Amino acid sequence: MKIIKYLIGIFLLVFVGGFFISTVGLVPDNAIVYVNVNTNEFYSPLSLDQNKVTELNLKRSSFRNAKTYGYKMNEDDKQNGYFQQEGRSLTGTLLETIGLLPKLTDRVDSKGNWLY
Repeated sequence: MKIIKYLIGIFLLVFVGGFFISTVGLVPDNAIVYVNVNTNEFYSPLSLDQNKVTELNLKRSSFRNAKTYGYKMNEDDKQNGYFQQEGRSLTGTLLETIGLLPKLTDRVDSKGNWLY
């Protein structure tokens, strides 16, 4: 009986502690980015307007292709967190996995368009 109490206590401690450990990931591979072939880097659409795309002669690509062909994230975009996607806490991820919480809205839709 004592072992069961310890196991329940450990489970509760990990469960509650998991709320304080958050996760962060990169945007999905299909996310649309803009590649600068002259500087060998790519940009998030969040940091650009159409005038800048035209001025720099940027090419549209997917996040996956930009990484595959060796382009690097623009340092300012990287520092601003434009390529990151906030996730749930570890406990929230567990609750989402078992169906008690809805899936978080992705930063990019299924076609690669940025939502925010």
